[in-house]
Amino acid sequence: MNTRVLFIDDDDNLLAAFQRQLRGRFEVDTALGGQEGLRRVQFSGPYAVVVSDLRMPGLDGIEVLRRVRDMAPDTVRIMLTGHADLAAATAAVNEGNIFRLMTKPCQDTELRSALAAGLEQYRLVMAERELLEKTLRGAVAVLAQVLSLANPKAFGRSARIKHLVVETGQQLNYPQPWELETATLLSQIGYLILPDEV
Repeated sequence: MNTRVLFIDDDDNLLAAFQRQLRGRFEVDTALGGQEGLRRVQFSGPYAVVVSDLRMPGLDGIEVLRRVRDMAPDTVRIMLTGHADLAAATAAVNEGNIFRLMTKPCQDTELRSALAAGLEQYRLVMAERELLEKTLRGAVAVLAQVLSLANPKAFGRSARIKHLVVETGQQLNYPQPWELETATLLSQIGYLILPDEV
């Protein structure tokens, strides 16, 4: 299971403190500032949890976590701020879909508890996704089996299309190859209800 946590802050000393404090319990990466954090999410991800400071020069934490949500929707997002004003908290929750909002200074036990809860949330999201994927794949496999019995020509076409589409998806680094497989297996399913003459 992915247990990677990314801390984004504009204070290098605080980032180093997080790494020391959490060493051995979590797989911690750090990024100095919002832009660097987004680069890490894009090129070094996926991260199970991203913890961002609210007030940073350039991109603030609200914008960073909103972009993280767009780039990696399954990643759990936590806001850590020294500025506990109601407007910022509301914007953080509404715009970034924040899992937790914590204030600095944060007690060691409170931070570890929040990270553990974030990792558990990530595990639940991924388990649900895997279950849905397997259920959908199973249903599609049954439909493909019915197609192969009812109309072998149509099944042969869908198998050839699947092969081409999957290869194309690999060349394009398509992030969800199972979606392509499912769509191509179902592409000829309409032939089940059509008479051979049509």
